[in-house]
Amino acid sequence: MFKILQKYPLLSISLIVIISLIPLASYLEVTIMEARNLITAREMINDGNWFLTTMNGIARYQKPPLPTWLTALSAIIFGTKSILALRAPGIIMVVLLGIFVYKLSDLFVNNKKTSIVIALISVTSLYILAIIIEAPWDIYTHTFMLMGIYYIIKESKSADRNIINAILSGIFIGFSFLSKGPISLYTILLPFLLSYFIVYGIKSIPIKRTHIFILVSLALLVGLSWFVAVRLLDPEAFKHIAQKETSNWSSYNVKPFYYYWDFFVQSGIWTIPSLIGLYFFFINKDFKINNEYRFVLLWTVLSVILLSIVPEKKNRYVVPALIPLAFTTGIVINYITENFKLLKLKLIKISIHVHFITISLIAIISPIVIEVFFIKNLNHPVYHISFILLSIAVITAGIYTLINLFSKNIDKSLLGSIILFALLINLALPLSNEVNHPDFNPVDKLKERALNESVKVYGYKYIAPEVIWQYGDKIEQLENSNDSIVFPKDRKFWLLSNNLEQNDLDSLNINFEVNTIDKFNLNNPIGKFGSSRKRLKLTLYEVINKNID
Repeated sequence: MFKILQKYPLLSISLIVIISLIPLASYLEVTIMEARNLITAREMINDGNWFLTTMNGIARYQKPPLPTWLTALSAIIFGTKSILALRAPGIIMVVLLGIFVYKLSDLFVNNKKTSIVIALISVTSLYILAIIIEAPWDIYTHTFMLMGIYYIIKESKSADRNIINAILSGIFIGFSFLSKGPISLYTILLPFLLSYFIVYGIKSIPIKRTHIFILVSLALLVGLSWFVAVRLLDPEAFKHIAQKETSNWSSYNVKPFYYYWDFFVQSGIWTIPSLIGLYFFFINKDFKINNEYRFVLLWTVLSVILLSIVPEKKNRYVVPALIPLAFTTGIVINYITENFKLLKLKLIKISIHVHFITISLIAIISPIVIEVFFIKNLNHPVYHISFILLSIAVITAGIYTLINLFSKNIDKSLLGSIILFALLINLALPLSNEVNHPDFNPVDKLKERALNESVKVYGYKYIAPEVIWQYGDKIEQLENSNDSIVFPKDRKFWLLSNNLEQNDLDSLNINFEVNTIDKFNLNNPIGKFGSSRKRLKLTLYEVINKNID
């Protein structure tokens, strides 16, 4: 099987990503961070705000616009109502991440099998996939930076010092900056260069000075273009937003230095192999530590250290460390698969068995879990067919993984676990989307209702981005003036709010007749495990001005 993967590595990586992510992109609900990106993309299309970007009609310069531009273009080409079309650029970026992890690995380890393992580990790591939904800008900035790094190394290793490599590197580094500012410069490029120079020496990247000048100039020109333009065109808003974003780095979501000590857990199904990859050389004297392994291990460690220095911390911020972690894991896993029968360390063998047995057990018990939490709630026969297919597929993959594990064919067990991962996502997510909370009531029909009633909808206090996205248009917020609300002059309007308190109602009742006409709940938990977010629970009021006939 690995021979096929080695023969068609880029196609194999692309297929694994597409099979895994199309269901994920088709069925998962829009998150708060993604909603902000999608709203901005929608307003680019509807209002022409391609450069001075907005969210709900208000200037939004917190994030550079390249990912949003690509999202909007995809929507124009494939349809503005298709969530898959809106998420397609993110899927493509994961494909590119896997391809360039493979290509970069091939420059270092010069082993096709190891490179394909590293690439497959990277694109099936939990948070690499999760961030295209949870934080769509991240996958762009990290992928573009990795592409920039690849062309730097390709330039340094090529005999003719092709200037095209320097040009491409500068453009992609600029694209990274244009996706989320300097994040990847700090979390990927800096630890990469430090590790590379420490292991291979300061003269290990022999690039011509003119090429370095071109690379840096292009990176600055592309990366800073939007920031400079917006600073000139809308200086006050840009300055205010920049100050707020900068202050968040040291005052928002502050966590202790050791917060990322368990970063390898974010790799998901690769948690145990990743941990083995980090400490393997400490306990296995037969493992020859070459420069390639020393470099990627140092790259991983420095990434985590640099991330830990920044006071603001979130789980998804650790994604840059998962990229070099895939390298360390892949190198060690490939060594183990080739030398498993000769391994003397029982701890390693036990750990490998625990890893694959755990994955196989997930495959075997998943039909029971789905039966208990999903199927019994569904009546449509197509979902029962999906359940049967899921059961057959994952149980077969689980048995296949176990058989090869105990036959000591670790290569095949590794492939079995990757196949299992893709199958579970591909068949389980469509089922999960069909299980709604009893109180689930979206706002996707509210705009149409308001048009039919010839009434305008206003927002009061905080309206979550998910609500605005689902509504399908801007929701005008009622403004405060001298601690009092400036109400519209309409005789009748609808007021949408998630925290209208009794004192607010009492104040309104002086001049308005207020009636509750609907309650919305956008929380859509899967089975019994869903969360209930207060920001997604709203009440719709009909407000009639008593002073207007």
